[in-house]
Amino acid sequence: RVKKNYEEDKVFVNPNEGDKASLLQETRIFSSYPLNTQKCLNILTKIVYLLNSGNDSLTSQECTDIFFSITKLFQSNNEQLRRMVYLVIKNLPVNEKEIFIVISVGINSAI
Repeated sequence: RVKKNYEEDKVFVNPNEGDKASLLQETRIFSSYPLNTQKCLNILTKIVYLLNSGNDSLTSQECTDIFFSITKLFQSNNEQLRRMVYLVIKNLPVNEKEIFIVISVGINSAI
């Protein structure tokens, strides 16, 4: 029975689903309250896929918008979500000033 519940919790995310414009709209959920961790993880997965696929590149403004929208997720206590945020930030092409801001926020929220 426990195994069945665990399998029900697994969600397959098809990163090919949707387009760049709809994905950018979905990032609004990052600032919602209460935070839907599973939905945020799904969107972050799609962002990583988009960044690594090379099919549809993001503009520098879109990268900056995504970057600052996901910084809010550092406040989550969910370890899996925080790991995914780090992965997305690592893959996003942003400038050094923006990275410094996020690192400062991440360190301060961990203390």
